[in-house]
Amino acid sequence: LVAATEHAGLKYEDWNLHIYDETLSDEFLDAARRIKAHNPNIRIFSDKAEPNPERMRQFASVVDYWCPLVPTLNDTQYDSSYAVMRESGHPIMMYLCEPTPTSSLAEYRLMPWRAWHYGLQGFGYWAFLPNRQRQQDAAPNYGFFYQDSEGFSPSRRWLEWENGIDDYRLLETAARYSPQGRQM
Repeated sequence: LVAATEHAGLKYEDWNLHIYDETLSDEFLDAARRIKAHNPNIRIFSDKAEPNPERMRQFASVVDYWCPLVPTLNDTQYDSSYAVMRESGHPIMMYLCEPTPTSSLAEYRLMPWRAWHYGLQGFGYWAFLPNRQRQQDAAPNYGFFYQDSEGFSPSRRWLEWENGIDDYRLLETAARYSPQGRQM
């Protein structure tokens, strides 16, 4: 993997390794420790938080990039776990899965605002699929773009997401020049 990324012209800071999805299992911990022992420059990505700060501390030595689900931000049982993530000094993002028809357009615009409010370094959706069903019997996927014979067209969700990203940049710039900083 390292040889392939180097061949592609990527440096270690250009990529993260996501070895397990939505788990902080012992298997993940063991694998991450082995990877770090083999090559400490490989950055490990985790998309999980647990309301258990002791468990989070076990992972703090091997996780370089945190990206838990959005609902954990407002849940006070995760407060001490977020403190552990912040103490690690590594970036913290947040994400949501699969957009649904019940998600208002405001949700897409407000996600970057939430990231700014909580002092996070990023935000994302784990669903960059066209607006169509994945399988015949699956629920519709309300993705970020439409695919047609001409290529791709952004959905309203994508456009609101873009507006939110612009808002995030404006908030960061305003905070930089404000006497109150991020406390605006």
